[in-house]
Order: sequence, then structure tokens, then C-alpha cells
Amino acid sequence: MIIKSEKLSNFDNQLIHGTAVGVFLFALGHKKEVLDNRGQFVDQLGIDLADLVFVHQIHGDQIKIVDTKYKGAGVFSRESYIKFADGLITNRPGVFLGIFTSDCLPVLLYDPVKKIAAGVHIGYKGILNKIVFRLIEAIKENYQSRPGDLIVYAGPCVGRCCYEVSQCHDDRIKNFEDQFNNNSEVLVRKNDLVYLDLKQAATNQFLSLGVAKENLEISNVCTYCDQKNLPSHRREGDSRKRSLLSVIGIKNSK
Repeated sequence: MIIKSEKLSNFDNQLIHGTAVGVFLFALGHKKEVLDNRGQFVDQLGIDLADLVFVHQIHGDQIKIVDTKYKGAGVFSRESYIKFADGLITNRPGVFLGIFTSDCLPVLLYDPVKKIAAGVHIGYKGILNKIVFRLIEAIKENYQSRPGDLIVYAGPCVGRCCYEVSQCHDDRIKNFEDQFNNNSEVLVRKNDLVYLDLKQAATNQFLSLGVAKENLEISNVCTYCDQKNLPSHRREGDSRKRSLLSVIGIKNSK
């Protein structure tokens, strides 16, 4: 099963994208199984495994711009991952960006005017560290993109229905209250419990930076709820083997 964005699919003549579930991480499976899973996914997308680019994700705010020399990074061994970032940007056709998630938010972005693709892994730390701001800033500075032209897809992640943060012993709730002015759509209080809405937090940040509301597509799927189809680290803990892999890249010209 490949999950695709409706809005990004409007550019299928220019773009390849999709999200799949499988044993995609060397840390969670045997090397052959991981490579087989990755290969089966890219075969469905119609691209070569060696054209993928992976980064060692660290729940930070760093964005890496990549070109053709990074092809194959992290694909065949964990030692070859790009170090260290949580977002990738390219304007090079034939370079395909891969982002791993389970409960965190995978974001795929495309600028059809400047022909730029990006993939970002966003968890609560990424929101608080303003990785969305770093992403838009990097695209504007390096490619002169206009936020209003960007198409943004936020894929499946743990939903506000299941992401309880009441028992967190860090400053998470206070930090979200401060950054989002105690927005009741980002921090949801119900029956004396507090839930975090990652999708709403990211949406608010994208909108504040000038991304058009009509260009935002937000998945309504919760990884924790969909036990049959999707992995969730919050649900499965250390027994989890599967991850979501989200891929985006610009097609080679024929």
C-alpha cells in the first residue's frame, strides 16, 4: 500500500512521491529484509534504490540541501547516512529524499514554480525548535521561493486523540503553551488530561509563514489508532519493527 497526497498528485508529470509501511530501518531489522523492503517500495514508485538519499534524523532543526553527489546516502548501510539533520531539500531531478517516521509527522513539500522538493521529519522537539521556520527560510534563501507557491502535505502521525502529554515530566506543556499562546487546538484538554496535536502545531507554523491554506493537505490518519495498517512507537514500544518511509523527488527530464 502506498499513501499518496492528492495535492502533490496534481504534479505527477513533474514529481514522484509516496509513503509506505515496512521494515525500512537497519536498526529495526536484518539488512537483507530492510533492503528488500526498500527495493519493493521504490520499484512501485518507479525509481532506482541508488537514487534515494537518507539522513540520520535526530529530532533537531537542521535542514540539509542535497544534490546528485548524495545519491545512495544511507541506502545500503547505516554508516553512510548523511549526518545529522531532520529535513532534506533538493532541486535536482532524479534525487529522491527519504524520511522515516512512526508517530512523528512526515512532511513532503513541493514548489511547482521553482521545482524544489523537500522532506521533513517533525516531532514535538522539531516543532519547538522551529524546524518549519528553518525549512521555509532555507527554501527562500537558496531558491527565492515564495511561501504562497508551496504545496505541503503532512502525512500520518500520532493524532491529538492519542498523543497524551499529561504525564510528561519535562517542560513540554509549558513550552507549547508559550510558543502557541495556549492555543486550545494545539494543546487539547479533556477529562483532566492534556493531548498534543502535532498536525495542528505544524499547520499553524506553515500558515504563519505564508503558506496558503488551500495548498496545505493534512492527513487525518492517526498512527496509534490504525493498529492494522500503521506502526506506532507509542503503541508498540521496543517491539516495533516497521516504520513509515516517505519519499519525494523531481522526475528526470525525458
